[in-house]
Amino acid sequence: MALALRKGRLAAASITTREHAQKVVIVRDVAEARIPTTKLRTTLTHVLLAEKRVGTVNVIVVNDATMRRLNRRFRDRDKPTDVLSFPMGDPLPGSIQRALIGEIYCNYSHCQRWVKENGGTVADELLRLAVHGCLHLLGYDHHDPAGHRKMLSAENRYVDEGGLILSRVNADGTSEHA
Repeated sequence: MALALRKGRLAAASITTREHAQKVVIVRDVAEARIPTTKLRTTLTHVLLAEKRVGTVNVIVVNDATMRRLNRRFRDRDKPTDVLSFPMGDPLPGSIQRALIGEIYCNYSHCQRWVKENGGTVADELLRLAVHGCLHLLGYDHHDPAGHRKMLSAENRYVDEGGLILSRVNADGTSEHA
């Protein structure tokens, strides 16, 4: 992957402390997309700091067509999805370069549909997807009940700490991403 898209706008943010160096790169691949870049960078940087991870996360905002192609190619599912994450592996020992933690592909078309059907804002849904994707990059998963509870708890905590939107849980106790 590694920013395989040729078009789009780039925006990057870095936070460097003595112990941590995080960078979030945002690529807009949807012309009409209004991306809350500051909130997105701040929130994901917070997640990386809290999870004690050093490195770069690329966030690519795409439409249904691009997401469908990615989902078909990498998951064998011929339909668009809301978010895909591609971890890039651990940095080499002794490396002074910031490792690429991974890439998160967020579906802007999904965000627009979600808001139309459920309320809220496109920006809030995009932020939630980015947090969800970032947690996948950091090893969280929701394939079993215990993992689902742990991931949903972390997702809601980071969203709440960022003051972005209220935690979202469906009536049956599951999240949208279960």
